[in-house]
Amino acid sequence: MILAIGYRVQSPRGIQFRKYASTVLKEYFIKGFTMDDERFKNLGEDNYFKGLLERIYDIRFSEKVFYRQLLDLFAMSVDYNKDSGEAKRFFTTVRNKLHFPIHQ
Repeated sequence: MILAIGYRVQSPRGIQFRKYASTVLKEYFIKGFTMDDERFKNLGEDNYFKGLLERIYDIRFSEKVFYRQLLDLFAMSVDYNKDSGEAKRFFTTVRNKLHFPIHQ
């Protein structure tokens, strides 16, 4: 509702809001999240950092669970050998694909 009103207002403040809203929405659609960079640069509040750390921990933990499930599934195959070059390449590729979006 706020966006609809902001896009109907033709004042300089409305134009400023539309630019801001478009930037935030574009970032959200591309990255899947938004972050208050200014608050982050200015050290924000303690709760802000705790919240970010909790979110990062949750993401990392779910990634760890996924990786463990993948390992269990791979280990159930008949010809699984954890020391084979093929298995090592497979897990290296999976690990890199999981880490790439995080460090992009």
